Amino acid sequence: MVTGYIFSGFLTDEQPLDNGIVLANLNSVYPHEGIGGIITKLEGVPRFDADDKNTKFDSIKIYTDDLKTVHDIATYHFLQSGNRRYIRGEYHNCLHGENRIKWSLDLGLGNFPTVKEIKDGFAFLGNFCGENIWIKLGELNHQFAKFQTHLEIFEANPNGGGWEKGYTYIGPNKVLRAAPSMDAKAILNNIPPEYEIHILGKAKDGWAKVKLKEAKHIFGDMYFKKSIYGKTWEGFIMITEPDGAPLIAPHIFGC
Repeated sequence: MVTGYIFSGFLTDEQPLDNGIVLANLNSVYPHEGIGGIITKLEGVPRFDADDKNTKFDSIKIYTDDLKTVHDIATYHFLQSGNRRYIRGEYHNCLHGENRIKWSLDLGLGNFPTVKEIKDGFAFLGNFCGENIWIKLGELNHQFAKFQTHLEIFEANPNGGGWEKGYTYIGPNKVLRAAPSMDAKAILNNIPPEYEIHILGKAKDGWAKVKLKEAKHIFGDMYFKKSIYGKTWEGFIMITEPDGAPLIAPHIFGC
């Protein structure tokens, strides 16, 4: 609901093939999934073989979308591994597709489920084999697991959470600004995806002060061996949408 002006060179009179474009993702190859994730404290998670059917560690109840009916039981190993078999064995034939539950691995943040919505104390994980899957946050055993927003995840990992250093900007407004405002002076108008973004402090209203590094990554057989750096800048960018969806993601190069 914003009115303004745009340069006519960016416009076309041809109808786009896909009418379902999500404007927030217009310039992004990454999905902007959810408001946060269920983080597992790895040192406290009981370990057992992937084929072990022992359910003594099961403790998280799965609910259907009416938020009343208990659907099944999941394990903390499921939360840590993202292994879908720990919801239901008969689901093994419908693990893929557009409506699958999204994992933070899709954003390069690790192996834990992405929470898309919080409602009445329930966390919505997504659609799984035609059923909406929720968990009740109050039933998390905080010795093993907790919920964190993407903003909290980013602030806990200011230098990135992937194999490589820093973050990539995945939002539509790739502008480094002099102040935390869309009206502030632009320091850099288009942040290239290979540049490293490092968070310098606490975010407010989704904005964070960052250090931006001009980086060129040199790849080895399996991963880059080193980076060549040019200029650096400091300024402000939005790192999350108002609803908590991420606008930055850790660098994930190669595989």
